[in-house]
Amino acid sequence: MINLLRHRLVHLETEEQQAGLMLEELKVNMGLGTPEHVGELYRLWGGITNASLGWLKGLIARLEAGEYVMDGVAGKPFGEPPR
Repeated sequence: MINLLRHRLVHLETEEQQAGLMLEELKVNMGLGTPEHVGELYRLWGGITNASLGWLKGLIARLEAGEYVMDGVAGKPFGEPPR
């Protein structure tokens, strides 16, 4: 499962870069008829992606630290209430 989360992490890092590049490109091409509010959409996209990256990195760290019981871990029943 952690490998799948790491795959998502790579995807989000790429998405964050893409949002930044598109915002920079927009700044260069502002005189070509692109509405100014489009930059806000790129900033929103970058902000949401950045927040998702922070959360996902924290989740991966917590999982690796063993803070959550994962299904299939020997001696630790998954889904049972604490005793």
